[in-house]
Amino acid sequence: MLADAEAQLAGPHRTTGQWSAREIVGHVADFLALANGNLVPDRLPLPLRLMGGVLRSTGVHRRALPRGIKAPAFVDAQLKVHRDGTDADALAYLRRETLQAADPARGLRHPSPLFGRLTREQWVALHCRHAELHFAHLHAAEDRPGRLDGR
Repeated sequence: MLADAEAQLAGPHRTTGQWSAREIVGHVADFLALANGNLVPDRLPLPLRLMGGVLRSTGVHRRALPRGIKAPAFVDAQLKVHRDGTDADALAYLRRETLQAADPARGLRHPSPLFGRLTREQWVALHCRHAELHFAHLHAAEDRPGRLDGR
């Protein structure tokens, strides 16, 4: 995940969709920060937690996450907004959270607000699927024409 982000941000890049590169990378880092206990959200409503438990039991972490699902506004409001700062700031944040996640004694130990308690292996798989979903919108500028990331 970190190597992917570093490679994409090393040179000119562009994004597809509505988010800038720093918003994409920062969002993926936020998700790691939740698992590491560095970002503590409010408790989700019971219906969402129940739905999360059902999804966890179906092995949601083992397959690609569906595109086009927008998180409810109250969930977005709990996560950091990465509209300020630079791509380098977001990459540094991702680097810090990834290094903590790699340490079994310190990382990926907190329950998911949606899925509840996950094993380390489930957390790793879920983070990989989540990063895969969002990093699909981050491209080297020479890949093909599109919006250059200049925000």
